[in-house]
Amino acid sequence: PSPRSSSRPGSTPEAEVETPYIEILDNPLGFLRIREEPSTQSDEVAQAKPGEKLPYLNEEENGWYKVTYKPGKTGWVARGASGTEYAKLVN
Repeated sequence: PSPRSSSRPGSTPEAEVETPYIEILDNPLGFLRIREEPSTQSDEVAQAKPGEKLPYLNEEENGWYKVTYKPGKTGWVARGASGTEYAKLVN
């Protein structure tokens, strides 16, 4: 048996996130807002922490990635402004 436990309640082990996925990068706030629509004016529906990996769903739209943040729930995360990345696509 593997020494890594994959039975952490309430979280998905990283090994279960298949590519492509979006990886949340370090930022000054310590989290990234997940929004209902690809706009900073849109409502925040959740938050993602640096290092978190979210299943990638859709092409970016104006610098945004569509992700699944919990089963059956989707939202958008900002890629970042020029020179600053908040999230990256991993294929």
